[in-house]
Amino acid sequence: AAGGEAREGPSIGIEGPWTVSFQAERGAPQRVEFPRLISWTAHPNPGVKYFAGTARYAAAFHVPAGWRLPGRRVELDLGRLWTIGEAWLNGRPLGVVWTAPFRADCTEGLKEGENELVVEVTNTWYNRLIGDALLPAERRITRTNLTTSGGTPWSKLQPLESGLFGPVRIVAAPAK
Repeated sequence: AAGGEAREGPSIGIEGPWTVSFQAERGAPQRVEFPRLISWTAHPNPGVKYFAGTARYAAAFHVPAGWRLPGRRVELDLGRLWTIGEAWLNGRPLGVVWTAPFRADCTEGLKEGENELVVEVTNTWYNRLIGDALLPAERRITRTNLTTSGGTPWSKLQPLESGLFGPVRIVAAPAK
């Protein structure tokens, strides 16, 4: 490639819909359908918007016959996420990703036809502390004596983008 840039082979976008299951007793509904990937903070449900913990994303996608060439390595590219992700393809663990690029080798797990991708994303308590500061004490999920972050009250802060943002795709290594 020109200028030393790495080239990629063909890719398959995993658009969704995504079924997102949220960790219990953290204020979010048990399960939400995401037609497309968005930050939890953009969701209208405050339980999702201020969620802290682990959410499990699941989506199905199709790999056409002949798309995967013998001997060619394939990677799962999660695009962007915040803050730690762990992925499985067709039940096969792909590992933990926590820095960009959020990629994992999926050569062994990918098959022609229907595939099932699961990605668990875990964020920090930051958003939940903001959400709780907006609630009466008896409805809060967290219990803390910290009332500020950097000297600013939690109720005056904006939540951090959280979740899986994508774009999510399967990328073949370039042909040699």
